[in-house]
Amino acid sequence: MIHFARLIRKRLLKEKNFKRYLFYAIGEMLIVLVGILLALQLNNWNEKRKSDIILDNLFSAFEEDLEQNIEVATKKIKWSYLKDSLYHLVLTDQVTKGMYLKNRSLRELILWYNDNPIITHNLNIILKKEEQLNQKYLNILPSLKTYHEAVEFEKHLYEDFKENVIAENRYIIENKNWYISNKLITEDELDYYLNDPNYINRVLFSRNLSLNSYFAKVITRRHLEIYLLSLIKEIKKGKQSVIETKLLFEKLELNPFKSYECNLTITETSSEIHFNTPFLFINKSKDSVVISHLSNDERILNSHFLAPEEFLSFGMFKYLDGQIFEVTDKYKNNQKYKAVKDGYLLVE
Repeated sequence: MIHFARLIRKRLLKEKNFKRYLFYAIGEMLIVLVGILLALQLNNWNEKRKSDIILDNLFSAFEEDLEQNIEVATKKIKWSYLKDSLYHLVLTDQVTKGMYLKNRSLRELILWYNDNPIITHNLNIILKKEEQLNQKYLNILPSLKTYHEAVEFEKHLYEDFKENVIAENRYIIENKNWYISNKLITEDELDYYLNDPNYINRVLFSRNLSLNSYFAKVITRRHLEIYLLSLIKEIKKGKQSVIETKLLFEKLELNPFKSYECNLTITETSSEIHFNTPFLFINKSKDSVVISHLSNDERILNSHFLAPEEFLSFGMFKYLDGQIFEVTDKYKNNQKYKAVKDGYLLVE
């Protein structure tokens, strides 16, 4: 090709046809320029393909992180239900001497914490690559930032909870002579648990710090993780149907709210859960809806607007089971639901 072009140039120069030679030279330059542009375009396409593969692998790793975090959070929440029942027994003066003797968890109620760090490595990498996110992942960015903020806030609450547990252990060691590791429980120790008003105050403070603050945020964070997991699956496999979403929630040990048609009494709405707990709401319908929390006499306590495909975690209520929520669509149609333990409401 190069040899052929050289022959054409020589012939045109011999003929002294400078006009044709100029046209030829311009054409030759254009061919070279087009070749360079095509090479650059091919290189850019290849780099974009490599970048997309890196992002896909990164989000796959993040998806695994979410699944692990959800699993650990679920175990923590179950543990919080156990702690809640023990706190309630102590604070309502239902614990007997025999129960303290048999149940070590009662004696160590405010002296123990569970250290399970949240996996955030891949989340942090994704947020650092914010400007490199392609359109496929760009829409998920606000939710990722919200999740990061929730994680950081939860870490702060956890440190407060942990420091309080350490302080309680230090108080017992420094002020109670009966505290010796691996020693049988003494009458003085039992008297402290059963009759010391200072202990009751410490239990009350511990409950508020651990359950109403820290564990309530663990539940909210798990809701965010479930929502993000659902979004990532939709990015990879296409929009999830209502059935697929329900199957995912069932796998993650969530329970759907129950349809509600009649009035409930205050007694019927009570449950065994005694700390503030949010619920999960997701709108899978085509229209926006309003989610309202109702009192037992069906007055609206508060309401939230929920757009299509939008997620919401709200409802810090002392009694988890039996709360009533109402969904109102754009046509003013209403449907009431009864909340359940570890519950969610999926608007179809």
